[in-house]
Amino acid sequence: ELVGMDVEIAGLLARDLGVPAVEFVAVRGIDGLAKLLAEGRIDMAMSIPYLVDMLPMVDYSAPYFDGVAGFAVRDKDRDDFETLEAIRKRGRVTIGMAAERRDVQEMLRDYLPGVELNFVALGSPKEFFSGQRPDVDAFVALAQVGAAWSLLYPEYSVVVPQPNPLKLPTGIAMRKGDRDLADFVNGWLVIRKASG
Repeated sequence: ELVGMDVEIAGLLARDLGVPAVEFVAVRGIDGLAKLLAEGRIDMAMSIPYLVDMLPMVDYSAPYFDGVAGFAVRDKDRDDFETLEAIRKRGRVTIGMAAERRDVQEMLRDYLPGVELNFVALGSPKEFFSGQRPDVDAFVALAQVGAAWSLLYPEYSVVVPQPNPLKLPTGIAMRKGDRDLADFVNGWLVIRKASG
């Protein structure tokens, strides 16, 4: 049974759209998401971070959630990622990602100047969390996503480096050019935010 903020928001949105049921579809990575939207196999995706490379492929709703980038790390490495200064002291970091994302890599390079960053695209976050990739120092994701994985793998922690966490506004991603749906979703978000 699916639970969580995204599931709840999708259910409320579907109800207010007059849709009798919500169908949830498993998606592998942001690139797979853009493809499913373009093909019309899904209508929207919840809590998708605004990414530069995605702008030509999807329409975003107004942001409704301010996510932050988190680094999932082995508990023994937690102190090495708690501050930007501690990460700089490491000098070199291998970061696992759910997909090879040039825009995210550039964002992280700007966020961590002076750190030699190596990026590894993983088939699934599970590769990192199950210990299959000892060469990867940290897995980057929205902190909330990493926290969910750390519940399944308690020997890992999610760290949001301080000060100045890397903010990732998120919105609902929709098929490019579907103005009627985008207008409804944006108006709906205004109403829902106003009502708490």
